[in-house]
Amino acid sequence: MSRWHTKLEKLDAAIAELERAVKLAPNHAYAHYQLGMAYNQKDKKDLAIPQLHRFVELAPDGPEAKAVRSVLSRI
Repeated sequence: MSRWHTKLEKLDAAIAELERAVKLAPNHAYAHYQLGMAYNQKDKKDLAIPQLHRFVELAPDGPEAKAVRSVLSRI
């Protein structure tokens, strides 16, 4: 198994866990942030955008908020 394949499997597992986290704690800003970034890494922009928007809504002054806004402007 290639390193790339292993990395994708880990990313898929992380996404599954983060999806559960968002369902259990819908107001946890960083669960949305991590899920949005993971979706973005998988090139699932349609799924990343709402998660990243939700992060900015929940943590507009968070240290990552400016970078997330920049990511959103490019996708």
